[in-house]
Amino acid sequence: MRARLVKHGVAGVAVVAVLVALTGCTPSTIIHTMVQAGADGSTAVGTPYDESGDSDSGDSAAPDSGSSDSGFEPVEVAGPVDWDDLDSCDDGSGGTAWVLVDSFPADEIDAAGIAPFCGDTFVVDEGDSFVGAVATVSEQQIFLLGGTLVSAGYELTSDDLTTQTYDGTGQYIGAREYTLGEAVLVVSAYDNGVRPLSLTVFLDYYSPQTRALGTASAS
Repeated sequence: MRARLVKHGVAGVAVVAVLVALTGCTPSTIIHTMVQAGADGSTAVGTPYDESGDSDSGDSAAPDSGSSDSGFEPVEVAGPVDWDDLDSCDDGSGGTAWVLVDSFPADEIDAAGIAPFCGDTFVVDEGDSFVGAVATVSEQQIFLLGGTLVSAGYELTSDDLTTQTYDGTGQYIGAREYTLGEAVLVVSAYDNGVRPLSLTVFLDYYSPQTRALGTASAS
């Protein structure tokens, strides 16, 4: 699935999502409902559940799928990671070796307790070139990341993340987009299809520095 989205950059994600749904590609829930931040810049970035536990409450009638539409299995990493030396994801989505650009929000990701297990660089013909890291996280860590990003000056500019109990289906559950000046971090999440609940997130970062990677490649 990700290989079809990464070619089009941030502006094309919603359009591609609709086309994917219409052609019957799973997950059918990938249609994005973009929710813009309020005019005053305020956003709700807190966790939607009690801090004493995660959103996976009790048993579900639906069995675990044992796989995820993300294409990745859960990978536990003891963080923080060496951001200068992430392993390649090697998932067939067209990425090349990971490049850590200066403006990438590594400190904010570390502060949320998120430790990626791989990362790649995507130089694309359509849309913006970008760098993307992949991590296994809890739902709480996604909201913690939102808090650290907003504290660093980012604004939540779109959000279709489904804040509900997931049932081990392995499906796409939504994305959040954070913007700081000309930089954008898109956090896309998939249910891993296992219990206890875990999610695979793609941390895709677009900025003048990542666009320059495409310019350098073309020259």
